Amino acid sequence: MKKTLLLLLILSLSVAMVYVGIACKTTAAEETTAAEETTAAEETTAAEETTAAETEYTFGFVFGVDDPFYTTMGIAAQKKADELGIKIIFQTPSKWNADVQVPIVEALIASKVDFLILVPDDANALIPVAKKAFDAGINVITVDVWLGDMDYSEGDDSFVLSHMGSDNFEAGQAMGEAIAEILDHKGNVYTMSTLPGEGDVELRYEGCSDVISKYPEMQMIGLDYCDNDPSKAQEMTRAFIEANSEVNCVWGTNVYSAQGAAMAVQNLGRTDIKCAAFDATEFAIEKLREGLFQMVLAQLPGEMGSMSVEAAYNFLKDGTKPDILVKTGYKVFTSDNVDDPDMQQYIYKGVSE
Repeated sequence: MKKTLLLLLILSLSVAMVYVGIACKTTAAEETTAAEETTAAEETTAAEETTAAETEYTFGFVFGVDDPFYTTMGIAAQKKADELGIKIIFQTPSKWNADVQVPIVEALIASKVDFLILVPDDANALIPVAKKAFDAGINVITVDVWLGDMDYSEGDDSFVLSHMGSDNFEAGQAMGEAIAEILDHKGNVYTMSTLPGEGDVELRYEGCSDVISKYPEMQMIGLDYCDNDPSKAQEMTRAFIEANSEVNCVWGTNVYSAQGAAMAVQNLGRTDIKCAAFDATEFAIEKLREGLFQMVLAQLPGEMGSMSVEAAYNFLKDGTKPDILVKTGYKVFTSDNVDDPDMQQYIYKGVSE
């Protein structure tokens, strides 16, 4: 009996050891499989991250100068870039000058960005360096300011993919109509502009003049250039008004020309002179509420920034070409609508100095 019990005990222990062995082997196999799956998952994630890094685009975005118009453009461009997974290198010249801007573009070419979005500070002086970018495999879109003769279908500037911005002649016409309204269609209009020969602002002046010339009792009586310097705009406007007391309205073709011209009127105490501004800075909107400006025309720099980034991305991704000219429109602020909730989105971000 004792031998029988001993034999049964030995058999039981043997079976138990077999089960333990099987269980240990199963656990080890499961641990190996889990480790393999974890390693495979990590390798897949790493591969996906590498692919994402390899396909990420880097754009160079060069503004004209530091002002609220371009601040607003940059905010919208960055938002769109974040949506699309694009890195943007923003560059802003210290002043509106081709000699300052060209080296900035040269540096972006050297860094091998995938696309160049450019606000050229000079329509002709920037053509060679923009062409250099194109020859290096970097496509180009201009924003706000054209290159060359404002027709990319042929000629020295035909390498540019697209231009995105306001129709400046139409915007100038809108300015002219607004000025005619605030003057009851009679009076003398003085214009402060930026730089002579710059196509975009010249078109604004031409559009405004086109409208004013249609009214027999209205005329354009002066045009000066402030080199995008509000202090100079203020000095020149003051000098013109003091020499020509018959001025009834002054307006500026961009942020700083309008700001300087209006401050000259205010400092002279000439409450009889109406003021109009091109570009809806916080300063201009504040002065509209105070009554110094009677109207402010807002371009849509946010749309320019967002649309240019998206167009560049689509072109690189699948070859989709934007139209040569993409118009972005404009809005007109007056005392009647300046506080409308729907209009607040068109006020530029940032402060002009």
